Amino acid sequence: MKKIIVVLVATVLLLMPAVEVLAGDDSIPTRIKGRIVLQVEGDGEAWYVNPTDAKRYYLGRPADAFVAMRNLSLGISNVDLAKIPTYRSKSTGDTALTNRLKGRILLQVEGNGEAWYVSPVNGERYYLGRPADAFSLMRNLGLGIRNRDLNKVETGSTNTSRTVRTGTANVELSATAETDGVYVSWTQSNRGDDFEYYKVVRSTTNDDPTYSNDGYIKASSNIKELTYTDSEAVGGQSYYYRICVLYTDESEDSGDSPAECSSSTR
Repeated sequence: MKKIIVVLVATVLLLMPAVEVLAGDDSIPTRIKGRIVLQVEGDGEAWYVNPTDAKRYYLGRPADAFVAMRNLSLGISNVDLAKIPTYRSKSTGDTALTNRLKGRILLQVEGNGEAWYVSPVNGERYYLGRPADAFSLMRNLGLGIRNRDLNKVETGSTNTSRTVRTGTANVELSATAETDGVYVSWTQSNRGDDFEYYKVVRSTTNDDPTYSNDGYIKASSNIKELTYTDSEAVGGQSYYYRICVLYTDESEDSGDSPAECSSSTR
């Protein structure tokens, strides 16, 4: 399936009209903030250059692009969104607001979470719609870039990692999205004598998961076993993890706050 996807993408690019290609210089990261760039010397890989940090984010497949866009988006009210002209509209909108948001991906927080992209070229907003629609649109708006110039732009990641200190056992928990799943790690419980189990709790819907309510995906009776890779995690899904420490007296330290990880690498 992966070969088919690559071939199809390459075919589409061959059929597209010639794209504008960026001329190289040392100010490239600044010049292409907010742009979607296409590697003209590769297989047409697409990247989004986030204007807030001037880093490039790989868009990959349609589902990956959709997740990346939402992770990098800025919430906006309906009132403010209406001030930004839509594609091919005759409205000038609010020039100051539009200029400030050029290159940003906006999320309608008062609606159903609709996503929009404000082109840094014309200041018009484009509806991103479904993952496939968003992927197609972003490629159509892409700016061609050579590898040597693209390499001047630092790579960013939409994978999120959060470390928290949890409960009376004083355990620190961290979760990070990797290529083979979500890597969960924690520090050793300081209540070693009556330790019985570490239990890794995971939820996709509950941002405050507990062992009693959400079950567990991994149990370890080794107090020194402090890592677990959740290989069943899939791209485009947010996960909430918590380490529960169970003791021989049947008490449980389920922690004060979970670690959240948005897995967009799989």
